[in-house]
Amino acid sequence: IGRSIIGVRENEYTAAAYTVGPSRTKLMAFALAGGIAGLGGALLGGLVQNIPYTERLFQIGDSLRLVSMVVIGGLGTLMGPVIGAMWVVGLPAFWPDNDLVPLFTSSIGLLVLLLYFPGGLIQIAYAARDAVLRLAEARLGEAPIERMATPPAAAFMNRTEPPSLTGPALEVTDVSVTFGGLRAVDEASIVAQPGEVVGLIGTNGAGKSTLMNAIGGFAPSEGTVRIMGKDASTVSPANRARLGLGRTFQAARLFPDLTVRETVQVALEARGRTGLLSTAFFLPSATRSERSKRSDAEDLISFLGLGRYADAFVADLSTGTRRIVELTGLLALDARILCLDEPTAGIAQR
Repeated sequence: IGRSIIGVRENEYTAAAYTVGPSRTKLMAFALAGGIAGLGGALLGGLVQNIPYTERLFQIGDSLRLVSMVVIGGLGTLMGPVIGAMWVVGLPAFWPDNDLVPLFTSSIGLLVLLLYFPGGLIQIAYAARDAVLRLAEARLGEAPIERMATPPAAAFMNRTEPPSLTGPALEVTDVSVTFGGLRAVDEASIVAQPGEVVGLIGTNGAGKSTLMNAIGGFAPSEGTVRIMGKDASTVSPANRARLGLGRTFQAARLFPDLTVRETVQVALEARGRTGLLSTAFFLPSATRSERSKRSDAEDLISFLGLGRYADAFVADLSTGTRRIVELTGLLALDARILCLDEPTAGIAQR
């Protein structure tokens, strides 16, 4: 659940291409946050039974202090808010008579941290950890890259053969895309039979990526798109991915704040999602599903020779390595139709 939420926050297009619906995920995150806030209010109601009108229980400064704790500590981390609370609340408690402490815990301190450490105080700890790991890697030498000789079982989601098609795997008929008064794609048609490779060639700005976005449902379009024999013209991008459409993007941005392993695990959500309650309460079904996804991700990463990058953040990878990670996601998705937008751009021959 958490990986999907971060994925939608980082890149809605790639999340949708991995069958994670952005709207559904945002609604779930909003409901979860609202539920926690409501639970806190219910508990507070049992402790504070009546509040005098003249007494303001919630001051504006309290809200600002809470936001400062999270921002100063580090957004999107578990330890960040704890460190931020120690900074904002702990420093004034240790030095109550020091007039400079409030400056470091509010205005000037917040400004300096945002300028030099956008990730918060936790970023300093991460930087120190990465420096130690790089030093250890330099001393131990680079480990040989191990690749599987054959594709792992994790590369195939469906254990049975897909139903035979009587028609094309992908059929695009008279698709048009208009941006304002500009006709970017004008009644384009494509037919791809099962096992067939179809190339789309054109100059820069010809509308190749726009057409692929229209096929994937990422751009509003006219015309008909049929995926594996089913009409997907009005289907969302996430549901088109569930029908078997795999999509790579020209920029290969993926999810900058996720590691390579976590990115592949987001793509593995297509194999089976765990419910919010089962994940929150660590039920056996959620534990088994998480263990299976982690094992499959390890196999796919090893097959593509990405073992040394498994715990590296996508933001720290080169363009070529991100391309390979993106292709690993397609293997995890087990897509029947691959729409590849310049998949080898930036990949060196090594």
